[in-house]
Amino acid sequence: MKAMKTILKSFLKYNPFDHICYHRYKRIMKRGEWQKHINGVYYHVGARFFPKITWITNRTTWEFNERIPPREKGGLIVVSNHKYLLDPFFVSMAFTGPHIYREIRWVSKLENFTTPIVKSIIFPFGTIPLSKERTLTDRTIREISYCLKRGLCVGMFPEGGRTKQGPIRPFKTGSARMVILNKVPYIPTALLGNRDLMKGKAHIRVGQPVYLQEGLNPNDRQVLEDISEDMHAQVVALYHKKPQPRGRYELGDLTYNTLPLRSITQFRPSLLTEHKTDAFVSTEEVKAPKIYSYHDNERKLF
Repeated sequence: MKAMKTILKSFLKYNPFDHICYHRYKRIMKRGEWQKHINGVYYHVGARFFPKITWITNRTTWEFNERIPPREKGGLIVVSNHKYLLDPFFVSMAFTGPHIYREIRWVSKLENFTTPIVKSIIFPFGTIPLSKERTLTDRTIREISYCLKRGLCVGMFPEGGRTKQGPIRPFKTGSARMVILNKVPYIPTALLGNRDLMKGKAHIRVGQPVYLQEGLNPNDRQVLEDISEDMHAQVVALYHKKPQPRGRYELGDLTYNTLPLRSITQFRPSLLTEHKTDAFVSTEEVKAPKIYSYHDNERKLF
C-alpha cells in the first residue's frame, strides 16, 4: 500500500511539459545565455525609468557623454569616484543617452552579494563580485575579460570603497591592471553633487577615453601605480572642471570623434540632418548640447 502511494504521488508530480522544456533549454541555452537575456531586460528597463526618477529626486544632469565610443569600437573600462550607494546607477545614466547606449557591468564587493535586498538589485544587472578583501580574483578577471570581449563596459571604483568624507582617495591598481591585461581604453568619469535621493542635485561629467601604449607589463608594479595616479588626477580634474591631463603612458591624439557619420549607434534623430539626393542619403554633423537630462533620453531610440 505504501509503495502504491509513492508511485501515485510521483506520477501526479510528473509533468511531461516540464521535462520537454528542461531539455529544450538545456540544448539551446549555452553557458551564460539565459543570464545575458535577463541582464539585458533589467538594464533596458532601468535605463528607461531610472533617469526619470532621479530627475524628480535629484535633478540629475550629465555632460560630454558624446565622448563615449560606441559599442562597435570594443570594450571599455569606466573609472569613477565613489561616495554614495547609488553611484553605479548615476554613472550608467550618462552612458545610456542621448548619443550613446553602452551597458556597464559594475565590479562590486562580495558583501553586497550576501545582503538579500542589495543582492536582488545588483545581481540581475550582471554585477561582477570581488573577493572578501576587495581584490581581483581569477573569477573576477575572467568575467571582466568576458564582458570586454562582448563590447560591454566594465565599471570600477578604484578607490576601493566609498569615500564618505574628504577628497577623492588615491586609486588602487586593479583597474589599471585590467586595462593593460585586456588592451582596452579607459574613460574617467566624475560624479558631483548629492546623490542621496531627495537631498540635492547630482551631475555626471564624462572625460575623454584614454588609450595606453602597447607592450605594457600588467605585472609591473611601478607601471600600474603610475597609471593609477594618472587616473586619479584625471578624475579629480574633471571633478573640479579643469582640463583633463594626459597620462604618462597615453598614446597620441586618439580622441574619439563625436557623433561619427554613418554609425550604427542609436542617436537622437534631431541630432542628425539628412539631405536626400538621387544617388544616396548623406548625413551631416550638428553641434550637440553640452548638458543633458532625462528629457533627452525620452527622444532617444531604444
